[in-house]
Amino acid sequence: IVSSLPLRSLHPATTRAISHQFETLLESDGLLVQFTYDLRGTRARLPSCFRRVSSKIVWGNLPPARVEVFERE
Repeated sequence: IVSSLPLRSLHPATTRAISHQFETLLESDGLLVQFTYDLRGTRARLPSCFRRVSSKIVWGNLPPARVEVFERE
């Protein structure tokens, strides 16, 4: 799944509903790629079954963005 949804700024209940759909759609070892403009590197509000495997800032993007990759365990 590739997502640019603003998960960090949505209401927590909305984020939980979206995360539940991610869980439903992704099989074990499936990947979720999340783009965010929050450069702080704080963990997205995802269920514990998602493990962050990569987090990089793309400075060439205007504005700069963070690309995070999560694996469903």
